Amino acid sequence: MFLRTGILLLVAAGLSMAQAVPRLSWFNPRERLVGVDSDRNVEISIHTPEGRWLENLHPSRLRGSNVYEVSPEIPSGLYLLRLRSAGGERLERILLF
Repeated sequence: MFLRTGILLLVAAGLSMAQAVPRLSWFNPRERLVGVDSDRNVEISIHTPEGRWLENLHPSRLRGSNVYEVSPEIPSGLYLLRLRSAGGERLERILLF
């Protein structure tokens, strides 16, 4: 119910979901590649499941679809990909091999 209310508020404000929050468009766990769609200033970072920061992938404006590589120094495991912009924040769980 809360999520539906939040979406309605974004539409009422004249913002689409794509404009409001950047999104993970695809992810390749073996190649450690992350695809993100956005046309805004976006901070993309990797965190442990406990929330500890590990690496910034991108700290500024994106244009359309973009691909980023997660450092090979980060061991295999479950992590959080944080996508943050002025429109909001999204956390995606990712599994690295």
